[in-house]
Amino acid sequence: MSRVAHILSTLESSLSATPESLSQRFGVGTRAIAADIAQLNQLLGQSGSVRLDEGRYRLLVVDQGAFATIRDAITVERESFSSPDARARFI
Repeated sequence: MSRVAHILSTLESSLSATPESLSQRFGVGTRAIAADIAQLNQLLGQSGSVRLDEGRYRLLVVDQGAFATIRDAITVERESFSSPDARARFI
């Protein structure tokens, strides 16, 4: 899963997360996390959003059905092109 997908899963399972805790978890800076959150908000569109509130990111879902569809598309495990099987199928 991508880092954006992992962030979404983290925010779904937790009520909130600080930028610092996310940056430590994924081994990137808080600016990278902010960029991931911006990308996540763009992907979620009108179905929901992630907001920074009192120093913590919080997930707000507005349309549960649309959110579930988008979440499934974001979190779907994409096969890595690095795997020998994926490269062989491509050839």
